[in-house]
Amino acid sequence: MLGRMSIKNFQSHKKTSLVFDKGINVIIGQSLSGKTAILRALYWLIYNRPSGMAFNSHFSDNEATEVSVFFSEGYNISHTKSDKSEQYVLSNKKWEKVNKEVPDDVTKIINFGELNIQRQLDKPFMITATPGEISKTINRITKLE
Repeated sequence: MLGRMSIKNFQSHKKTSLVFDKGINVIIGQSLSGKTAILRALYWLIYNRPSGMAFNSHFSDNEATEVSVFFSEGYNISHTKSDKSEQYVLSNKKWEKVNKEVPDDVTKIINFGELNIQRQLDKPFMITATPGEISKTINRITKLE
């Protein structure tokens, strides 16, 4: 379970730390306060998208961008990228020059999918869905598809 997240030099975040509670967490704040950047940072860690350095903060002075998550099970994962290098670190194991691929070990530990994150404009999860859509979702969750 996701316990903490640290964001460094990612879009509007110079240095941000978040602590998550068990269950559902909601990120709220004024417009342009960096809420969406938190989700983008998490997506960047999970999927290594977007590529390039467009997400690097304007105030970073060529410092690396880093997003780290710490799980309550004891794992920690970080993704760091600068103009010269890129790496993923899972606890003490490192992958250099990952290009667009997220290391399989990292993906297994993160274990996030499209059902784990609800965005502001997404329709309420399964409340407005048809019975067929609900069945498909349950089949995906339980891997019965």
